[in-house]
Amino acid sequence: PTDINAISQRGIVLALLKRFHEAELEFSSGLYLNNRIPELWANKALTQHYMGLNKEALSSINRALDLAPNDKHLCYDKAAILFSLSEFEQAKQWFDRILLIDPDNSASISGKASALSKLGHKQEAYELLFKAIEKDSNNQNAWYNLGVMYEEDKMYQQALLYFNRATELDLTDYRSF
Repeated sequence: PTDINAISQRGIVLALLKRFHEAELEFSSGLYLNNRIPELWANKALTQHYMGLNKEALSSINRALDLAPNDKHLCYDKAAILFSLSEFEQAKQWFDRILLIDPDNSASISGKASALSKLGHKQEAYELLFKAIEKDSNNQNAWYNLGVMYEEDKMYQQALLYFNRATELDLTDYRSF
């Protein structure tokens, strides 16, 4: 089919079915028809990311951002991919970019905290995770990351409390790092 919407939706469904290779091919065929649609590039990038092809995903998300440079969702996806590549300073910079656009974005506050923790800025990371939870108490990623940090600091009772809270929440809006 040459209907880009149908191709895109089929790719999304294939990705939801965890048929990532087929999904990537679907997005690629849509991009062959029209490579000026940032959502197709983003979907291809996320599919590549889930396949562990993070360098390829970074290239695809960069193409999406070339077309829509101020889209906060694309910025978030780039930050997540950079984080997966252990490019924590760059990931932090992309989370900062989102927070300039949307300072109350709990997921980005949590992501920035994770990057700061990996960069050794633990106190600031703790503060940001509590801020993320203050903005959105259902931010499972923030609760989980607090558990990770407390576990790393050998504060196991605190870690258990935060891991318990994270498992009580339904993960719907947040991507884990």
